[in-house]
Amino acid sequence: MGKTKIYVIFALIFMTTAVFAQKPDFGRDRFNSRDNQSTTRELELESLDLTDEQKFKLQVIKADQKRKIVRIKADISVIEITKKQTVKNREFNAEVVKVQIKQIMDLKTNVEMVKFDSLDRTRKILTNEQWKAYCEISKKHRYPRNRNRNNNRRRPPRDYSEQEMEY
Repeated sequence: MGKTKIYVIFALIFMTTAVFAQKPDFGRDRFNSRDNQSTTRELELESLDLTDEQKFKLQVIKADQKRKIVRIKADISVIEITKKQTVKNREFNAEVVKVQIKQIMDLKTNVEMVKFDSLDRTRKILTNEQWKAYCEISKKHRYPRNRNRNNNRRRPPRDYSEQEMEY
């Protein structure tokens, strides 16, 4: 009888830890994820009436951009790790850290240049009408900035033109 109680308690503990170890899904991941946005964006891009050649060239541009950005971000991560390790050292050289910060900023600039280059190559492939539609679709699916800030609290800028200034 004593062994069965121990087995039952062990089984209950195992089941409860397995249940609580799972990630709760509140529906956010399914509906607001970047993957879902990219699929709807791709569906809207199909409305541009692209030729097969244009589709192929755009896929090549997108793959090339992703490949380059992944490599650059990996380099940024490595430099940031070494910078953190350097700063943790009590007797670090400030010039070394400054060089590392400059390298990180240069790599981040390279990421933006890769994105701009891809956009420029895309613009050259599309016709004027397709480009305008592409810009509208891209604007519509742009990731919202400052999403953690409460934008309702912002006050409109003051208009000092009609107020009298006292000195």
